[in-house]
Amino acid sequence: MKKRHGSKKVHDVIIIGGGIAGLSCARRLQDNGESFIMITPEVGGRMLLSKKGDVNYGAYLVTDYYKNFNKYATLTKKISFSDLKFHLGNRDYSFFNKYLFIYMGQLFRFYKTLYRFSREYEKFRENSLIMSQKEALMKNDFLFNLYKQPAKKFVKRHKMEDIVNKVIGQPVYAITFSSIKDGQAFSFFHACLLLNSNMHEFKFDFEKITKGYKKRIINDEIKSIKKEGEVYVLKGNAGRLYFSRKVVVATPIQVSKKLLKLKKMNKVVNAYMYHLEGSIRKEWESKDFQLFSPDHNVCVIARQTDKTFLVYSKKKPNLKRYFKKYKIIYKKSWRQHLLP
Repeated sequence: MKKRHGSKKVHDVIIIGGGIAGLSCARRLQDNGESFIMITPEVGGRMLLSKKGDVNYGAYLVTDYYKNFNKYATLTKKISFSDLKFHLGNRDYSFFNKYLFIYMGQLFRFYKTLYRFSREYEKFRENSLIMSQKEALMKNDFLFNLYKQPAKKFVKRHKMEDIVNKVIGQPVYAITFSSIKDGQAFSFFHACLLLNSNMHEFKFDFEKITKGYKKRIINDEIKSIKKEGEVYVLKGNAGRLYFSRKVVVATPIQVSKKLLKLKKMNKVVNAYMYHLEGSIRKEWESKDFQLFSPDHNVCVIARQTDKTFLVYSKKKPNLKRYFKKYKIIYKKSWRQHLLP
């Protein structure tokens, strides 16, 4: 229901941001008959597609854990561990390699912890539907303990360093641009959930997730938020004003920091994506996914079903190192926050 703030209409809820977080919030409000509007400069956020709509540039894969997300996604190619090639220094090897046997004890401890994490994380997600994430996290002693510990310290204490550095660190680096040096144990094991589930490429159904509220999506970019009494005043482009009793900020971390005037935020790095066609050099052609260790600028090279390639990197890469010849179809950069 809209009320008045002087001569202005006041919305019940305004969602800032049209990425997957904002869209999911809008979907839940819509399904529960709540009144809201969404304000975003673009729908989809980092779920960016190629012109043909057949290649995901941002969010690239889903797993069994993305239960809510998967309601609006059509699963396509399955990604198996046999599709992965690991690169550590000058060495390269497949997922099923000697390290899995040499460090079997470490692998067992890792998966034991990951299995418990997955069970406790399900409880955390259920509790997050009825309380704040902070409350849900503090309610779970196991997860809260992981949240307080640096990932590097936890891995060392539980004697998992070798298996993490030689096998597990590469897929985590590929999807997060982070290493165990960058964040807490909670975020590290959250990223590792993909190693305990089925992985798929996907096509996202924007029509399905926005059904019923497309007309409530306003194309604008919020520049500031301030509170006047019980009402939030949002300023958009050209000084346009919006008024709401509640506000959901579902924006990239650096935008949220500016809007909410946060003093601290996770470290961010530049992230680069290149979609290109060409011929890859022999040393990188044996598998569909080339995964690199965190001491390498390139995170992953992914061969697509149409024989094109995606390259993700923390710095502008020397593409000639990987390709005999190539033509860039599309490129994009953004600010990626590291594991919290």
